[in-house]
Parts: sequence; C-alpha cells; structure tokens
Amino acid sequence: MRYLIFIRHGETAWNREKRFQGHSDVPLNERGLLQAELLAGALQREGVSTLFSSPLARARQTAEIIGARLNLAVEVMQELTELNFGEYEGELEADLRAKYGPRFAQWREAHYTEPAPGGDSIRTIKDRAASAVEVMASASERGSVAAVAHQAVLMAVKAYLRNDYSVEAAKSYKQQNNEIDIWDVDERQPLRRIAVFGSYAGRLVRGGG
Repeated sequence: MRYLIFIRHGETAWNREKRFQGHSDVPLNERGLLQAELLAGALQREGVSTLFSSPLARARQTAEIIGARLNLAVEVMQELTELNFGEYEGELEADLRAKYGPRFAQWREAHYTEPAPGGDSIRTIKDRAASAVEVMASASERGSVAAVAHQAVLMAVKAYLRNDYSVEAAKSYKQQNNEIDIWDVDERQPLRRIAVFGSYAGRLVRGGG
C-alpha cells in the first residue's frame, strides 16, 4: 500500500489571531515550532521517504524540522502554495464579519468551495492540485510521501483525489495545525488522522472515511 501523508504547518501568530494568511509569508510562532517538533516525532514510524513543502515560510519551517528528524531533504513544491484569499487576505475574521455580514458568513460556510472576492477556491486551483498529486504519487513508488502545506491547498488536493468538491466533503478535509492525515494513494481515500499534544506525539483521532 502506498501512502500520502498530509501535514498542515504549525501555528503562526496569524492563526492565533484568526487572520487570513493566504500567500502572506508568516513564520511559525513558539507554539508552532513546538508543534513541528511533535509532528516530526509522530512521523518517525511512518516510513517517509520523500518530503515536500510549500515554499511559504510557515510550511517550510515545519518541513525543515521534520526533515532534520527524519534525515530527509525538503523538496519545495510551488503547487503546494496556499490559496490566494483576495480581499480577505491579511484581515481578521472578526473584522470581516463586522464589515461584510452575511456575504462573509456565506463564504465561510462554503468551506473554500467558493472563492473569496478576487481570490481562489479549492475548485479553481484544480489543475495545480492535480499536478501536485501526480508528482507525489510518482514519488510514492519509493515509499511514503509527506507534504507540508496549508489548510485550503491540502483541502484542494484531497478534493481532487476524491473528486468530491461538495461543502460536506470539504468540511471533512480540514486539518488543525497539530494534525497529520494519512491517505491511500491507490484507493484515493483517508486511512487515519493523527493529532499531537504536549509531549505525546501520536494520538489517533479517527480512521478512514
């Protein structure tokens, strides 16, 4: 069985503030650096042979910490760059709710299946997601492949794998900053999710589905 392992980067100050990051290059905060160390520990038993990362700092920092633990070089993949959030990028969620009201609420409830004004959706970057999957699937012939990236772009990759862009499916694709999703390459479905907490790296959250 061939595996794709999806890792969301550790926490940033903007994550904590609930500020939309998108293409903005925001580094990890102290908690995010700790999460990256714990994620690396959890991955030690997953047989990772190839490690890809988004070029953005928060993902790259996470990947470099993982790579150091697993003795793997980090391969930067442009296709794993986060979605562009257009007018919403750099803004606080609370401010957007106050400014746009129902318009913003409707967008949030769509879970990135619709684009932000002037931005991307998980569907509009389908070609980019397909390219990422093609490269990762090819690399999986050598062993498990890990990809460190961002909430929405990883949702786009999963939507492409499942060919399901529904809102309900999109909700299930979401990951927290301390979570690892493991997918079967050939069956194109999730197998399990691991979350890391404190000094304990490896709590199973759920199986496939």
